[in-house]
Amino acid sequence: MMKLRLVIMLAVFSSLLGQMASAQYTYASPVDGWDSLRTHIRYPELLRRAGIEGCAFVDARIDSTGEILAPVAIHATSDQFEGAVHDALFQTKWHPAIDNGKPVSSVIQFPVFFFLKGNNTEKRIIIERERPQIYH
Repeated sequence: MMKLRLVIMLAVFSSLLGQMASAQYTYASPVDGWDSLRTHIRYPELLRRAGIEGCAFVDARIDSTGEILAPVAIHATSDQFEGAVHDALFQTKWHPAIDNGKPVSSVIQFPVFFFLKGNNTEKRIIIERERPQIYH
């Protein structure tokens, strides 16, 4: 009898775990992909001419309609880098996060790195999108 109860309890627990695992969550993301955000970010011209590289670590709330609300640079090596990312966030269209089929508000955090190559004529902007920190 004890074994039967244990088997039933395990079956119920397994069923609950299966239901939890089947819950769908999709993170907020740019409508045209992360590369579209990168193309909207402009390397600040004064910093490019001066050969200055840097980064901006961004925190952005995306509401359930896909609108950006009050993005903040948690850390930026220059106000100009912060401004470049801030402007690009508003120029980019966003998909909201989806939780169990319903759009939800969420917060994403990710770094943006600004690099120069050669004699400051080539610029590279990298968004660390592989492991953004995402909260909802």
